[in-house]
Order: sequence, then C-alpha cells, then structure tokens
Amino acid sequence: MRSIAILLSRSFSLFPARARREARKLYSVISKETGLSTPTVRRRLDRMIKEKALLLIPELNLKEIEGLVSLSLLVLYDSPESKILVDPKILSHLQDNIAVAELHDPEHAFLIIVITNVGETEGIARWVRDQDGVKTVRLEIEQDRIDVFQWFDKQMEDSLASGKQKYRQHIG
Repeated sequence: MRSIAILLSRSFSLFPARARREARKLYSVISKETGLSTPTVRRRLDRMIKEKALLLIPELNLKEIEGLVSLSLLVLYDSPESKILVDPKILSHLQDNIAVAELHDPEHAFLIIVITNVGETEGIARWVRDQDGVKTVRLEIEQDRIDVFQWFDKQMEDSLASGKQKYRQHIG
C-alpha cells in the first residue's frame, strides 16, 4: 500500500486551494485549472474520497438569516462513558435547532445551534448542565465565526513537502 503522503502529494497538491473550497466545481473546470485530464481529476478526487483524504466542511453564515441567533455550545463530560449516554439526549432535545454537531472527541461535544429568541439561551444551558455526566457547559452567542482554511492549506502544503522530501531520501 502506498503512503498517504504520496497519494496526497500527487492529488491534493495539484488542486489549487480555491478549487479545494468550491465543492460544486465541475471536473472539467478543475481539469482546465490543473492541466489534468477530466478522467484523471475524477479518478484522483474519487480516490481521495475513498481514502478519506478529502473533507467536506460546510461554511455557514447564519448571521445572514434574519430572525435567527446562532449559539456555540461546548459540553465537557465527566468521562467518555458519560458522553456516550448524554450525546443522544442532547441531539434529541435540540434536534430542530442544530446547525453543526462535532461529536468525534471522547471528552467534549461542540454544537452550533440556532434559535429565534435570545431568551431561550439560559434555558438551553440549564437543561444541558442538568444532564448526568455533564461537567461543564459553555453557551455563547456567535457574532463571528472564523474558519482557518488558509492555515489548513499551509499546514497541508508543508506536510506534503516534508513527506515528499522524506520519500526522496528513502528511495534515493
């Protein structure tokens, strides 16, 4: 099996950062931008998806929707076992309000929820805090959300360059 760094260096680095952020871009357009054939673009993107090297990260601008208030909810748990029990309760209770739920960490959950009345904030925080196994709750009104795509792109490019250098040293 080939190294993921080699796979990424042949695929990810050939797609400009702009193309990586435009999920609806046609294969033919990416083909023209990269100088690769359309079948090659399709094959490399399919492979990146299969190898879980391509991430889809939604970019939300909830401030643009009139009448909605966006909240960041951070929940810290007593233990990973508590999280397993509490996450489904939170998801069920807030199901109509959840815009984003990041639940992959064993010690915490991060959600972006949307409400229509700022007065609901304290009740939500209190309900989550009252769940057995919840250690800490932090609920804040989101005024701005800053995504770090440029930082991520730089980290990926540095990592790929390092991987290529190590590979060259290994085979050379």
